[in-house]
Amino acid sequence: MSILKATSILKTAVIDNWKEKAIAREFKEFVWLWESAYEALDRLEHGQLPDVLAELSGLSLDNIKRLWSMIPERQREKVVRDIKREIAEVGLTDFLPIVASVVILLPVKGKAGTEAAKLILLKAYDFMNGGTSFDDLMNAIGQLPAIKESQTTYERFRKGAALGKYLNKVELMRLLTKHFITALENALPYHALPYYK
Repeated sequence: MSILKATSILKTAVIDNWKEKAIAREFKEFVWLWESAYEALDRLEHGQLPDVLAELSGLSLDNIKRLWSMIPERQREKVVRDIKREIAEVGLTDFLPIVASVVILLPVKGKAGTEAAKLILLKAYDFMNGGTSFDDLMNAIGQLPAIKESQTTYERFRKGAALGKYLNKVELMRLLTKHFITALENALPYHALPYYK
């Protein structure tokens, strides 16, 4: 078996099996997909790799070790990085619309809520223009009362926001545009949009 084939089998098995189980878990245990992504990434960061890959892929440990042995040492890091990136992307695709829905509801609370939504959208534009980081944007959102209302809500939000560290700026921009900025622009009243005069 070629290195490319071994790599492809490993990545596909991990991503597909993890996603299938995470979706099933979302419906059975009410655990968000992005929470499952955070947990999987945490295990990949801190667990024994062959064991974690076997657990996530659903393949036997012997099969994982066989595939792993076919991948040169210098390429293993890239394989794991690619797996982390794909899991993080799935998680953020689930997380960002939920966060957008929190911001979209702010104008219901009156002028102060409208101004808060406007500031978040401005911060998102600032990220797109290279003026701030994804972490800064998430920190600003994390200060919203709906998120800071309880320690549990805030901690869950921080886990979703942490998925951003596995993606590069271009990937984050694409996801943010599609799942956050566009949703805000379409839902907020005209007077809440930063370019409205």
